[in-house]
Amino acid sequence: MSGDSAFRPWQVGNHNQQHNHFYSAAPDSDRARRLAAYLKAAERAAREHPYAGVLPGIAPPLTTVHLRRQVQRRGQGEASVADPASGALQAGRSASPAQAPETAAADTVLDSEPVCLLVSGPGSGKSSLLRAHVAACAQRLSAGEAVAALPVLVAASALTDAPLLEAVAQAATAQLRRFALLEALPVVFFRDDPLPGVPWQLLIDGFDEIVDPAARRAVLGMLGEVVASGHGKRYRVAVASRPLADDELSLLGENVPRYELLSLRPLELTAFAARWLRALGQPEPDAAARSFRGAVDGAGMTELARTPLAAAMLCQLYAVQPDRALPAGRTELYERFLTALHERAETERPTGPSLKLARHGPEVMARAHQLAAALPTLLARLAADRHSGDDRPVVDIVLGYPEAARPPSVPAKAWRSHVSELLRGTGLLVTVGDSLAFTHWTVLEYLAARHLTQDRQAARRAHRALFRDGWSWSGPLAKLGSDFAIYMGSEGTAEHGDPEVPLWGQVWKPGPDGSYAGFAIDALRETRWAARTDRALMRIARSGRLAGVRYLAGLAAAGTILRPEVTAAAAETALQREALPGARHGPVHIAETLFALGDPRGEERLLSTTGPSRRYAAEALAQHGHPAAASIFLSVATDPTAPSYDRLNTAHALDEVPDARGTEALAVIAAAPEVGTSVRLHATSALVERGDQRGQALLQALLDDWPESLRHSLRKAVELLAALAPDRVPDTLRRLALRPARGDRSAPGALDAARLLLQRGDPCARQAAHVALADPALRDMDRFHWLVLLTDAGEAAGPDGLAALADTSVSVRQQVATVLTACGDPRGLEAYASLAEDHAVPAHARYEAAHALTAAGDSRGLAIYLQMAADPEIGWVVGDESLDLLLRQHGTRAHPVLRALADNTVLSRHRRRHFANRLQAAARPDDPAHALARKRPFLRRRRLGSRNTDPSG
Repeated sequence: MSGDSAFRPWQVGNHNQQHNHFYSAAPDSDRARRLAAYLKAAERAAREHPYAGVLPGIAPPLTTVHLRRQVQRRGQGEASVADPASGALQAGRSASPAQAPETAAADTVLDSEPVCLLVSGPGSGKSSLLRAHVAACAQRLSAGEAVAALPVLVAASALTDAPLLEAVAQAATAQLRRFALLEALPVVFFRDDPLPGVPWQLLIDGFDEIVDPAARRAVLGMLGEVVASGHGKRYRVAVASRPLADDELSLLGENVPRYELLSLRPLELTAFAARWLRALGQPEPDAAARSFRGAVDGAGMTELARTPLAAAMLCQLYAVQPDRALPAGRTELYERFLTALHERAETERPTGPSLKLARHGPEVMARAHQLAAALPTLLARLAADRHSGDDRPVVDIVLGYPEAARPPSVPAKAWRSHVSELLRGTGLLVTVGDSLAFTHWTVLEYLAARHLTQDRQAARRAHRALFRDGWSWSGPLAKLGSDFAIYMGSEGTAEHGDPEVPLWGQVWKPGPDGSYAGFAIDALRETRWAARTDRALMRIARSGRLAGVRYLAGLAAAGTILRPEVTAAAAETALQREALPGARHGPVHIAETLFALGDPRGEERLLSTTGPSRRYAAEALAQHGHPAAASIFLSVATDPTAPSYDRLNTAHALDEVPDARGTEALAVIAAAPEVGTSVRLHATSALVERGDQRGQALLQALLDDWPESLRHSLRKAVELLAALAPDRVPDTLRRLALRPARGDRSAPGALDAARLLLQRGDPCARQAAHVALADPALRDMDRFHWLVLLTDAGEAAGPDGLAALADTSVSVRQQVATVLTACGDPRGLEAYASLAEDHAVPAHARYEAAHALTAAGDSRGLAIYLQMAADPEIGWVVGDESLDLLLRQHGTRAHPVLRALADNTVLSRHRRRHFANRLQAAARPDDPAHALARKRPFLRRRRLGSRNTDPSG
């Protein structure tokens, strides 16, 4: 924190006592007091684990079980790694090898990104990550350390009914009230920076839990306005959500980075389990974690356990009954966990509320017991109503059910309090602000799906929404509808084009709620719709094309148990799509889909993959903890024929497996001459960061024979050398700058090294320039850059040499004119005039030169514009930007240019009309040009025989 901060907390004392001290010179003592209170309450709230446990006692603090997580940057339109809603598995593997997805620590991204989207599937730990970030920032401030921003955690649903700052103030106050926040936080508290130079960071959690799409768009639009306006410097924004449509998320901003919270890797899952088992009191948590991993693998729950929420639930079930087999599917997991939670709640439920009702008579007590007995059914109905979009307070919804109707003799307030305590005592709902909410959205989804077993009409609607509404007509003939498809007899496929887009027929397009779909499918199997559900799944497997197969594979990966005949049919469909000519999916994607479906051919294909796809096959195997992944990673990293970025990424992937050979692979890459310079530098930097002694020697060798002219990479390499051996930097740069030319080009890195020497004030920079310019074979572009260096050094030979290049190629002449004009040399405008008047120069270059002349106030620009506007061949290049400049500088003298453009018969009718309208608007009412523009015949009809070569149309 800066030294002039008005608020500076310091941690002093011992015995776990912390005191925050404030400078008495604080400009606003009330604000400092509120800030201290906010920090204390926010840290307490963030440390509390958000979900109840099945074991007696308080759930372990979040900080004791939270594991540092990794995120991967995703491009717009890329699906989540294992999102059944999108039907895509490992979508990041389709990235270009030269543009591999960027992976980073999640807390680093929250610290560094002013605005970001955190998009990942259900139970992936988004809420826990945000809470841990709040706790970490509060702890750093309490220790007197600096923070990039001060976070405030807000549920997205709290932003739907009020302006942003008002909603943030109300939500923060309601959330922190039970954590010793003694007074409400006013709106003005969030209007200014909490600390000098430290903005607020709005952590918006559960954005996807806003059911109404219009409300979601309104909230994201409001946040997007904050980002786009000047408030972006005062407020940082991070939005956490499940995957949603791109057109929704883009409302936050087109270039806002999107990150996916990655699933737990095999070693991370073991470490995560050890933290939980230690917190739950297991005597040997590390050994218990290894046994837990074996139990998870034995139950076929490995993939599901990679999501932190499912892993935490499995850990608690394992701790309660370590000898009992773990659940075999997602629905069974939630059923057993919530049953255990309900049993614990029954044993710990206080009798106070019921005793308070005893004075109203035995009939009221009987109604209270009936309500308690009906609670499981009511919770399922409540979840279904919430899931369908009912956003009323939870207690109000429940009081509307007949089973929860208030007895006439009981006051409304007393009965409401009884119902509220009853709901809170289930452990499935927690207090959020002034109301109740389900502990997690997946708990709501599970209970909403269980409601399907209790309501036949709800089951019918769900079956239709899941299966009938997922099919849509697609392809060029889609508008002709089903009658045409029936008439044609069967679906067809375009002979030329994407085989996944039929010429006619229906295509499976899964809905966005894939998490709920898995629960609902399991629930429908317990109803009269069981047979129809299995037939619908089989239809998707057989006729849903690759989208349908991936949808089923995503469900299987998320823990939904599919019948063997369904997975077998889906696997055959995937293999058929692979054989289609022109298919846009690769063998690795098909193999990975088979792997997720549990088909052994998927593993066989991934293991036998050759060529550039080996990296992606290894990543797919590593995601599932396959032991062969490390050897494939190593083979790619050390393969001289593999793409450079693939080699680098696989070397880093060895660390994540983990495998100690990752460092050796990096050393091989750093010394490989066939690898790109930036990749070699990255590998060398990684070695230096690891403290490997080979790093400095490899860096020096790379600099001594710098292979490419990459200014940014060279600068990074020199900075790295300066950190290791600063005394070697000058000689290294001098050797680079004085390297002899290679043919007609300067040696790679010579010019960039000379620039760095010039910045250091080293005279060798000028010497290198003169040596290079003395070579008569040096090409014009390289000569130009060396002359610019001399110009920057203040030597007269620089501008003189540049002026001598005025008769070379167009690109060199343009840059010469730009540099000389920027230096105030009159020869720059002459170079521009020479370009603009040269009819052998391309039209766009003449236009740019004329524009530069006009911008500099040179009257020659107007005459050249007039010539170009009247030229039928190049008049189309004159644009509105230049016309605005001409009208500003020359007024009515620029009207002939507009008139010439309006008369240019080669331009389109639309463009000529545009220029005529501009002429009419620019001319005075008594100006002849005004009447002339109004009477032009081409405004009524286009002249016959005119050619339209105007690219603007």
